[in-house]
Amino acid sequence: MKKKTIYAFIILVFLFFTVACTSNSIKDNKIADLPKSTSSDMSNRFTEAVNLFSMGKYEDSARILISLYVEREKNPLLAEDISIYLFSCLINLTCQSEDRANDVARIFSDLLKTKPSLQDIFDYIYANYTREYNYSSKKNIMLFLRLVDYFVLKDYITYISRYQSLSNDDFKIFDKQQKDFLNYLYAISFLKIENVSKAQSIASAWIEANSAEPLNYFYNLLCFIYIDFSKNLVEYSKYESKMQDPKDDEIIKYSLINPLKKDDIIKAREKIFFIIFHDDPIFQKSSVYTLGSLNSFIFAGSFLDGIYLYDYNRNLIHIIQSSNSNLYSNLIRDFYTFDSHMLICTYEGINSIDLSNIDMKKYNELSFAAKIEYVKSNLSLTRLNIFPYGKKYSCVFEDDKYIVATTHYNGIYIYNKKKKDLTNVLPSLTVEKAIIVNDILYVASYQKGFYILDLNNQKFEMNLMPEVDVKYVFQNEDFIYVITYKDGVYRAKISDNSARNGAFSLLIPRDIVSYAKSAVIIKNNLYIGSLKNGLYIYNLDSGVLKNLNT
Repeated sequence: MKKKTIYAFIILVFLFFTVACTSNSIKDNKIADLPKSTSSDMSNRFTEAVNLFSMGKYEDSARILISLYVEREKNPLLAEDISIYLFSCLINLTCQSEDRANDVARIFSDLLKTKPSLQDIFDYIYANYTREYNYSSKKNIMLFLRLVDYFVLKDYITYISRYQSLSNDDFKIFDKQQKDFLNYLYAISFLKIENVSKAQSIASAWIEANSAEPLNYFYNLLCFIYIDFSKNLVEYSKYESKMQDPKDDEIIKYSLINPLKKDDIIKAREKIFFIIFHDDPIFQKSSVYTLGSLNSFIFAGSFLDGIYLYDYNRNLIHIIQSSNSNLYSNLIRDFYTFDSHMLICTYEGINSIDLSNIDMKKYNELSFAAKIEYVKSNLSLTRLNIFPYGKKYSCVFEDDKYIVATTHYNGIYIYNKKKKDLTNVLPSLTVEKAIIVNDILYVASYQKGFYILDLNNQKFEMNLMPEVDVKYVFQNEDFIYVITYKDGVYRAKISDNSARNGAFSLLIPRDIVSYAKSAVIIKNNLYIGSLKNGLYIYNLDSGVLKNLNT
């Protein structure tokens, strides 16, 4: 095996942990006596140790590598690689079982007359390496392993300190994978010492700096840290398009060092798109994303647990899921009530529920679940879908003429009830919300502005505020309100065609309201939900603004 190949192989093996967490090479948890080595067979024995290492038999590999380390001066061409492999072998063995690693450490200590602790042995090997190979082209991998040894020994404070003390020259010698991995461990170390806000800050900064780079698993995991561990509402769509689900083999590879359990990582493949938390004990099993109401019932759309149907007259909660109904998905994004039925926007498709012929006095969970329908031309129970499956739906709207379903990355689907045809407009756009008023479609898009479309001729009239992140649009009485993320709140009158012509005026400037997500008007107060600044309350009569923020 050529030295260059060996060098590439060791970092690949360590980074991706190609074996499972246990080794069957030593059944009684003891290490046999070290075999003696001569200069003539050092190359063969080193090759044997590398092969054992690649199979995850770290104890067997360590026995050979320790014997070679003692006599490394006999073969200077192998000496550096022996140090690197032994160091890496001890790290991997520590990940598997610290007790077994300590057994190997005692063998090393007896032969080299060092202190028996793992950290002392790591210190000893690293000190000798830096003295003997200070100008080596492989010093990046030993420095990399040096940092990782603090993490695997759970010395998170030291890892943080050593990582922060790295110079610019130190960073230059690392390759992209090493930098990504070390930064990932940096964020995890803060999680381990329960400094969640710092971990979130590190992850957020790294994500922003690497958003244009090719995807990798560390990017996904850091996004997951930023979203999940923050335990707050977060802006997820800017990350969603860049994420990819980890492969099954990646879950095994990273489960050795990742702080999440393997089951948690598997769940993260679904949850990684967005996490929204809710502290109400009624919904401990799930995160409530959206609410709707029909008759005397409140529909709470959850993340991955379907619909909580709450009867506030009887104070009872029932659950509607894909397992007991035709519900497309248990990930609920939006509700819209029209006439006697409600449209249900799931992540995978659009459903409808009609309560007009249900005896409210005799209902039960299954009777409601049975009424969940696929949206179709006549709203009767058939399997002829109107909207295509799996388009990452975000919201839904209906009036006398149209049903509109918006998506992330797939634009808007518009169904004409009279013509019974479906069109797809702005096909690559991420749309947050859309409404129809007098055959005019008003569209709030992610970072692409506010669109106005005449549905009579399927013609886009204009795009207001290009590049602005528009989060929400809604109608209240004679006005259309537009909520942007960081650029203020706008409105325009309907009756004088101001809204139709795009003549929106600024109602609340950007320096007063920011990180806005959605809004509603109740008794002439405009309530605006912010992802970072709590709740804004703006009185439409007096112009007085209040901010409720923890």
